[in-house]
Amino acid sequence: NIEDLELVDGASVSMTASQHTAFTGTITADAAETIILSGTGNVTAFASVETYQLGNEGRTITLTDAGQSVTGGSAADIINTGSLTSLTGDIDGGAGANKLVTGANLDISGANSFANIQTIEIGGDFSLAVTRAQLDAAANAEVGGTGGSSINISSDGASADKFELSASASLDISASAVSIGFLDGDTPSAVNALELGNGSTLKLTAAQAVTAVTGPLTISEAGGATATIVVEELESTTSADLSNITVTNFTSEVAVSGSVSLTGDLNDSALKITAADPTPVLT
Repeated sequence: NIEDLELVDGASVSMTASQHTAFTGTITADAAETIILSGTGNVTAFASVETYQLGNEGRTITLTDAGQSVTGGSAADIINTGSLTSLTGDIDGGAGANKLVTGANLDISGANSFANIQTIEIGGDFSLAVTRAQLDAAANAEVGGTGGSSINISSDGASADKFELSASASLDISASAVSIGFLDGDTPSAVNALELGNGSTLKLTAAQAVTAVTGPLTISEAGGATATIVVEELESTTSADLSNITVTNFTSEVAVSGSVSLTGDLNDSALKITAADPTPVLT
């Protein structure tokens, strides 16, 4: 059996997954090399190989270097980040229903590109740092933890002490299965002050508004901006206080006795909803 593998600079090499697994000795790949996989089977990436193409069989690849790039095929692939704490390469799951699985506190906000990942599984009470676009593109779930996992979203802006949602942007965290936190655009540091740009939309649950990773949120609009906020699922909290925001086209769901919905144009209004009352209270 041949256990060692040496790839010349810039080489692109095709091999089956079983052939890849058989190389257990010294792996030499000093420049920009690519391995193109075929056949069934899962693989652990060689740390010195920069790029993997997964083929169309559907497989799990475990990455071993933050800068590695992966392109999936037509079947469902799983990209496992193992013990990595960041991703900086190009991650493209391809055409299947693809999944990213974490095994440590992981920051993917610096990935050169991130596309075609439908689900992110956060393991064992770890944290995940993402951009807004990355979060919008994928569902998330905690697997194997005890409810302590969290997702921290990078600001669209560069300001300190606040998370900025850029003009015309949308952010929907209402379906997140794990706790959500927000990062400012400077350090970045965790913040609970959110500033919405003109024409932007933020969708969240009342529980998220009052129990975010950084504590109750303070939500405001940027100077001269008009934004939209949608609050859902008030059943799980006694009150949600969303002050300091000009709210337009507000839609909320309240379960008090039965189900009560509140819709309307609340321009220039602060909003306080108390689920303990028979109807929502506007102040």
